[in-house]
This record gives sequence, C-alpha cells and structure tokens, in this order.
Amino acid sequence: MNVRFFGCTLIGLLFTLSCGKDCESSQIGSVNLLTNSLEFDLYEDGEILSFANDASDTLHFEISKSIISGQLCVNYLCENTSDPFLGPNCEFYAGQNISTTFHCTNDESLLIQTLVWVENYEEESTLFYDIFRINGNHQNSFTSAYHAINPHFTSPSFDESQIFFEPLIAVESQVLINGIMYENVIKTEEGNLELVYQLKDGLIIIKTNGSYYVKV
Repeated sequence: MNVRFFGCTLIGLLFTLSCGKDCESSQIGSVNLLTNSLEFDLYEDGEILSFANDASDTLHFEISKSIISGQLCVNYLCENTSDPFLGPNCEFYAGQNISTTFHCTNDESLLIQTLVWVENYEEESTLFYDIFRINGNHQNSFTSAYHAINPHFTSPSFDESQIFFEPLIAVESQVLINGIMYENVIKTEEGNLELVYQLKDGLIIIKTNGSYYVKV
C-alpha cells in the first residue's frame, strides 16, 4: 500500500469526522416566556369550556395543552446536506412554547388552537420576543392571526414591521360585537368563522355560520 496515500486518506477521514462533530447542532442556553406573556396561557389540560348562542344552542370544548421547547438558532454552523427537509445545524437556545387546543366535543369539524412562544427577532442573535397566535378551522373556513407580545430586549428598538408573521394584529382597546362592547381583544375573521380572544379572559366569542356563541 502506498504509505503516502494511506496517510492522506487517514488525515482526510479524521478531518471529516472532526468537522462533522463540530457541525452538530447543540443547545447553549434556554429562554422562557416573560411573566406577563403567561397571561396568554389561561387554561388547564382537560378543562371543559361551553359557549352558547341566543337560541341556547351550545358548543362544548375540551382543552388539551402541551409545553415544549423550540429551537432558536443563534449561530449557524453549516448546511444540513443529509436531509433536505432539515434546516442548517446551529448553536441554539431552547425556547418555551405553550400550545393549547380546543377540541369541540359536539362538532368535530370545529377546531381552535392557540400558541404562545419565544421567537428570534434577528437571525443569529440572542434578541428574542414573545408572540401569540390564534387560529381556527370550521368546515371550509380557516382564520388565523398573530400578536407580538413582548420583546426580551430594550436595544435596539422593537420594530413590529420586522416581524415576518402575517397577519400581525394589535389588541383592540374597544370593539362592538353583536351589540355589546368588549375591551382589549384580539379578533380574527375569515369566511364563516370569527374568533374573539380577550386579554386575561381568553377565548370569549366564536361566530360560525352567522351565529355568535359566547362563553358561559
């Protein structure tokens, strides 16, 4: 065997193994939701909710909840070439995510979900912010909205126009719904489905097929 060839091959193999190890994703920290962002986490797993319309028709929901960690990359190491569906390997923070699903027990075609989580404000930085999403699906209607809650930083200034989630909506201080005034709500509507989420009270109104169902 050519000793020079064997030596070059061995060096190349060791270099490849070393680079591969250096390129593996690794957790270097963790970040939780800010305390006031937890006001968007209002439900317990297994909790039962009921909504009724003016005709006393009702919708009943059972809550399922999960708390997981998202991967917030702060330093990209290399492209992942082994699986085209995976992102690049990176050093990351584990970011807190709280997911809540509203399962309608008397209409399986109606499904509502909320998610509150920590997100990157800029690529490859430790600038984080908390964001909330609500979405619903009923028959052929789907509606979704995002609301930026709190930045984890004071500098630079938090600019919501830099957030790529759409539609990004603000809390409405007052809104008239079905003849009643509500304060501090997030409202999303598409097709025959409308959802109204009130700060500190959670999901309070579901409008579907022209009928308003109010939490009881």
